[in-house]
Amino acid sequence: MVWAAMIMRVNSAAHQEKRAAALAVFLGIRYDATAFSTALKVAISHDVPVSTLTVVLQLVEQYEQSPYEVTSGAIAELQSVAAKSFVSARVLARTLLERAGVVVAMPPSLEPGVALISEEQATEIESGVGRARLSKASEIWPDFVPLFGTCFEAARASDEMKAQMERTIRRFGPRREGRHPALWTPVDEQIERCLQTTGAGVRAALAKRGVLDPGVEVVLGRSLLGKVDLGIRITLSRTIRPVCLRSPSTLGEGTSISPPITLERGQFSGWVVLAHQETQLQIGDGYDHPVTAKHVLHAGVVFREWKDDGGLPLGYPDPKMWQSSAWKKIGVPNSFGGPIAAFGMKRDAFSRIEFLAPHPVILVASSLDLAPTERGLMFVDSAGSPAVVCVNWQRELIGEEHLADVEPTQYGMALFARADV
Repeated sequence: MVWAAMIMRVNSAAHQEKRAAALAVFLGIRYDATAFSTALKVAISHDVPVSTLTVVLQLVEQYEQSPYEVTSGAIAELQSVAAKSFVSARVLARTLLERAGVVVAMPPSLEPGVALISEEQATEIESGVGRARLSKASEIWPDFVPLFGTCFEAARASDEMKAQMERTIRRFGPRREGRHPALWTPVDEQIERCLQTTGAGVRAALAKRGVLDPGVEVVLGRSLLGKVDLGIRITLSRTIRPVCLRSPSTLGEGTSISPPITLERGQFSGWVVLAHQETQLQIGDGYDHPVTAKHVLHAGVVFREWKDDGGLPLGYPDPKMWQSSAWKKIGVPNSFGGPIAAFGMKRDAFSRIEFLAPHPVILVASSLDLAPTERGLMFVDSAGSPAVVCVNWQRELIGEEHLADVEPTQYGMALFARADV
C-alpha cells in the first residue's frame, strides 16, 4: 500500500524527507482519495506518532474535496482520534467528521495536573520550543507553559527517552563541529506529545476558574499547528540551481552593487532576479568532512540609493503573503521605494522554513493572484501564466553515513519575475 508507506515516511528523521512524504500525502488525498482513506485507517489503527497523525489530518482537512471520500471511508478510526488526548488531532478529527455530516460528541477534557518546574525552567523550555508558537496557548491559559514543561521534564528523565536519545546520538556518528542538520529527534516527538496532551486539559482548567467555553480547545489546538500549505508549496518549488547565479564562495566579503540580473537561459529565460539568498559550506579534508567555512549571500533589487548600514537588501513579508489572497487587503502606497522583495520565516509542521516573497505593490499593479497549491510558490496573471515565482534548491549532502552528515553543502532560493511585470 503505497499511501500507507508515505504516511509512515512522514515519521522520517530528516526534515526534507518528512516534507517530501507530506507532499506525497497531499497527492494521495487530492488524486486517489478512496485508496488513501484505506491507508489512513491503517495508520490510525497502528498508532502512528502524534506528530505524524496531526500532519496527516491537517493535510486531509486542507486538501480533501467534496464528497469527502477520505473521511467517509475512515469514520470509525477518526471517531477514535476525536476521543484521544491529543488536542490538535482531536480538533482536526472532529472538524473532518462534522464536515462529512457525522455528529461527534465533545470528548471529556483531561485533568490539567500540577506544574512542578521553576519559572526559570519554564522560560527556558518556552524559548526552546518557540515563544511565537506558544503565545496563543499562554494567552488563553497562563499555566499552559509550566504544565507543558512539567510533562516534558518528566518524559525527558524517563529511561525510555534516555534509551531513544542514546540510539539517536550513536546514529549521529563522531562529534562534528559546524554542523546543523535538519533532523527530527525523539525529543521533538516528545515535545509534540506533551504539547498535545497538556492542551487537552484546557477546558477543565478554565472551568475551575469559572470559564465554560468549549471553543477554547479548538483555538488552542489550532494555535499549535504549523503552516502545512507553505511547506507543501516550498517542496513543490524545488528546482535545479540556476547556473547564472553567482555562488556565495565566489564573492568577496562586504557589499557590492550591480544592475538587476536577467536570466539568460532555462525555464525562466528573460525573467528578472528580484532576490537571491544562498548558503554554501566549505568542506575541508579528512574522514570526518570538517566544515571549515560558511559563506552566506543576500541579494535583492532595491528602488532607492543603497546605504550600506549593515542591513539586508530585503524587506519583511506580509504575514499571509503565500496564503490564499489575504495579501489583497493590504493598502497600496501612493509611491514606492525600498526592497522589492522580502525574506521571511515561518514554521511548517516540522521546523522553521525560510522563503522569499514579492512586495504586494507588484502583485496589485499587475493584477496577479496566488496560484493553486499544486504550482508551488507562484503568482499568476489573469491568463493563469506564471508571473512571479520563488524557487529553492539543495546540492549534495556532506555525507550519508551518519545523521550529522545529512546537511546540504549548498542551499538557497531565488525570487524571479517576468520582465513585463
